[in-house]
Amino acid sequence: MARELAQLEGKHFSKVYRIGERAFRMKIGDAQVIAQVPDRISIAKYIPKAGEQDGFVQNASRILDNQRLLEVRQLGKDRIIAFEFDKNTVYFELFAKGNIVVADKDGKIALALKEEKWKDREIGRGRQYKAPPNSFCNSVDETLSEKYAIVCLLRLPLGKDYAKEMLQRCSIDERKAGNALSMPEVECLGKEHSEITENAKPFLFLEKGKPVDYGLAGLKKYAGADFDVKETASLSEAMEEYYANAPEKKKNEKMEKLERRLEEQISTLEALRQKEKEAKEKGDYIYANYQKVEEILEKAKKSGINDVEKALRDYSIVGVDRKKKEVEIEL
Repeated sequence: MARELAQLEGKHFSKVYRIGERAFRMKIGDAQVIAQVPDRISIAKYIPKAGEQDGFVQNASRILDNQRLLEVRQLGKDRIIAFEFDKNTVYFELFAKGNIVVADKDGKIALALKEEKWKDREIGRGRQYKAPPNSFCNSVDETLSEKYAIVCLLRLPLGKDYAKEMLQRCSIDERKAGNALSMPEVECLGKEHSEITENAKPFLFLEKGKPVDYGLAGLKKYAGADFDVKETASLSEAMEEYYANAPEKKKNEKMEKLERRLEEQISTLEALRQKEKEAKEKGDYIYANYQKVEEILEKAKKSGINDVEKALRDYSIVGVDRKKKEVEIEL
């Protein structure tokens, strides 16, 4: 897809529109690009109507206004496509729940669809953009271990459908241990891996004339009499036909409830971490001024609340509340 989108290089950005919850339409030159994270990014054949515009699209349009697209590229072997403009780079993250991140030329994040934080990576305004670490393998041999063959092959940057296709073409049981494969089986998988990656071309799979899937290789699971396979001029065309006819996903109310609860728990956890940080800073400050604090407390106790101002005249008293028996002092 990055190679296909490269035809837009040299053209200028006009505007971005929201067309769904995590879906956007971006005009570059005379082309329209659909970005529906994490599912797809493609050159639009069908132009969906723009929905209500919000802060994200307004800020993205302002930042990218009339900038020229210099390069479209994939980041390493991960599911990230970068649009490099004159002054900014837009990263489309097509994994997990997906994200769209706008960074400046130094990699500092100016805007993100969603701010996120992991152990070794953080997406947030002012942070340095950093792609997630990956451990993809380059060949079938590198993937093999005592795990199921299908699990081993998922370490290739292909995806589950293509890993399953390789196993089917070689008549290998998905649950056979990777390190138990025979030499001919390993050679067969290597051959099919090369066939899929080196001869990739877009297909649309139809059932009774209706698109049910798309891919970059002929898939055996759609080889039955009920299916038709149509080679398309571009991957964008296959995607557009599929998504234009895809059935609306049914909402899983239980999953949505769990996801909302998880988001609330993450938010609560972040708030607690912030409080913990503040409490630690206060504790460290008190410890650093331990003797002074002890001295103030001792004098205050001896004098009593009525004479405390006199007893602590050498310190900067902010206020005294005799009713609550509290004294505020600036150290």
